Amino acid sequence: MRERITILNPSSSHDGVVEEVTDDSVTLNVKPDFLIETRTTAEYPEFDTIQQLRIHMIEDVDLGKYNVFSYNYLTGVSIYAQPKPGASPDEFYDELEHVLEDIEGVAVNRHQWIHTPQAVYFHDVLDSPQPGRTPVLDTYYAQGVKVTKTVETAKSRHLHFFKKVDHYTEIGLFLVDETISSRDDVVLSGLRWVFDPEYPEDPRDLHETLFHIKPRHRVLANSDAATKIVPNGLHPIVKTEFHVAQLPKDDDLKQCRLYYYAHLTRHFIFDKYQSVPSQASLVATHGETNLELPEYAVTQGAEIMFEFPLNYTGPIELTLHSRYQKPDPKAADGVVEQLVVPPKLFYACDVDDDHLLAKSPLDNKRQIGGNYEGYFSEDTVFYHFADENSGGPVAVAIPVAHGSYQRVQWLTQGALVVGTLMILTALVARVFRWSRTPKPKQE
Repeated sequence: MRERITILNPSSSHDGVVEEVTDDSVTLNVKPDFLIETRTTAEYPEFDTIQQLRIHMIEDVDLGKYNVFSYNYLTGVSIYAQPKPGASPDEFYDELEHVLEDIEGVAVNRHQWIHTPQAVYFHDVLDSPQPGRTPVLDTYYAQGVKVTKTVETAKSRHLHFFKKVDHYTEIGLFLVDETISSRDDVVLSGLRWVFDPEYPEDPRDLHETLFHIKPRHRVLANSDAATKIVPNGLHPIVKTEFHVAQLPKDDDLKQCRLYYYAHLTRHFIFDKYQSVPSQASLVATHGETNLELPEYAVTQGAEIMFEFPLNYTGPIELTLHSRYQKPDPKAADGVVEQLVVPPKLFYACDVDDDHLLAKSPLDNKRQIGGNYEGYFSEDTVFYHFADENSGGPVAVAIPVAHGSYQRVQWLTQGALVVGTLMILTALVARVFRWSRTPKPKQE
């Protein structure tokens, strides 16, 4: 097993951070705003029918000014799976269902998957943040290897790391050298300790390290974006307003566009003929396309992405169409609440020297996963808003029939029977009158 622990110090100095280093341990004195990414790589039995599987669970977390740890994905649980060539669909979905339930504790049946060009995809909202739950978790399975990444803030003042048998551990303490860093060239300066069972060395012989990364995900200074729900009965409006002091402008950029990516739960309909916002072009839409089905007859949601001109200033208004909800006798005031996941708004730009993007040890792009990342080529970088008030899912009130589902069904069927009888009665009466009408006598 290999473990790489990267600690990002948000200050301008490491003074006082290294508390103690011994032959088999390192102790650091940190503050609550230190970010820690842990990357674990281990052998894992290869799946029979699954080529790749990726799961990322994201909560709303501040990743810092330079976005060194880039997990700018939708909040919630996103799962991507790709079958092996020639795999039977039935066997693939059976194995996928068992793997997710047994290993990850997530229950997803074959009818809930959305088919996208890169993989089958599932998304679900997360409930409110839970104590002890890691705000960022990214797990990837492929070719008999499992890679797990987590990001969290320091939970205690002292961090202790120990040498483990048959366990390669690399500990890095870094800060961003702002005197020589830019958005397209972030310089990390710091210290590294290595516990390697094959090549033991004295950890007190630390490695002073300075390296450059070309970030795939970047943050726009003096920018903000906020999304809110405008109540509108069965057609709530997702309204996103944004402001940016300066559009993306770095030395390595070629061309840029503004993009809007969202996932809709099964409670809402996206109509590509009516719901595309002003000045937007629909780039991608996958998921349930039947606009007539009620909510209780639908098993999957939909993902959508729009492209806007670079200089578009908004606001962006996406009008949703609520599916008819299952009648609920407990619905207060005749409404039920369903959740809307705030969209991701970002600029995507082509760059020069794109081969440097994947060389960053902190780059997260994979062949599958990453929400919107899969729709862009390898030479694309993304610019995010510094103050992005997206957060977790937002509750939307939807009108619903009051009463039990069975009662509404009986009333509906009763009304249908009564209406049918009325029509038949009218037809019979008309036929009867026609048959009683006297015929004129012939002379």
